[in-house]
This record gives sequence, structure tokens and C-alpha cells, in this order.
Amino acid sequence: MRSYFWPGLRRDVTRYIRTCHTCIRAKTPHHKLYGLLKPLPIGERPWSSISIDHIVELPSLEGSDAIMVTACRLTKGGIFVPSKMTDNAEDFANHFITHIFAKHGLPCNIISDRGSLFISKFWSALCKSLKIKLNLSTAYHPKTDGQT
Repeated sequence: MRSYFWPGLRRDVTRYIRTCHTCIRAKTPHHKLYGLLKPLPIGERPWSSISIDHIVELPSLEGSDAIMVTACRLTKGGIFVPSKMTDNAEDFANHFITHIFAKHGLPCNIISDRGSLFISKFWSALCKSLKIKLNLSTAYHPKTDGQT
């Protein structure tokens, strides 16, 4: 920049470096190597492995402004239960017992995000007492629970 200048010099140099094949191959990454993918095992029978999410801030319809979404990881079937954004873990457990357990039995494992409903002491204690393995997705990686 001491010897040459034109309007847009920095932008042009940045674009040249990003498209230079030699620069791309020689550049060393500044992060640790990515780990190997470890896919979660899929259940052996329908509804033995499910994923659950609670979608909130929806337009209100008949007093419901949220939906509890449950998907079977084997059959890809889904159950959508109208709920409220103010539901606590106990209300959520009641929805689970009424709409999932009563129709399909007890799952072996549940995959969910790290929402306040899923990390509450009540929900954790319920899953522990029913011997349901609770798999929580990694923070800032919503693709873990991609089905729901």
C-alpha cells in the first residue's frame, strides 16, 4: 500500500487471495481438527427412539400458542400437540403421557434440545425413574435434533 493505491484496493486484494489456488492450499487452518461423526443409533422398533421439541411464540389459536412436536426416529411419524408457551415441565410430562406413552408405549431414548423444559429437574427425574435415556443436543448445534 506504500507504493500503490486505488479505490477498492483492500477489497480487490482480499478477493484475489480468496480465489488463489496456491494460497488456499498453503493456508493452515486455525482451529482444531474436527472430530469423527458419531450418529445416534436408531431404535429397533417404532417409537422406541423419539425426538421432541417445543415450538413457541406461534400465533394464538384456541388458547394455544405453542406446539409439542414429537417424531419417531425410525418411521419418521410425527405427533403435534397444541400447548402453551407458559407450560412447565409437569404440563409437558402430562402431554407426553397422554399423547405419546398412551398410544405408543415407553421409548428407550429421547433426543431433545437444551430448552428449559428438557433440562428441568422434574423432566430429568421423570426420565430417570422411567429408565428413559435422555440425549440432549449440543449447544449451538440444532441439527442434532433435526427431525423435529
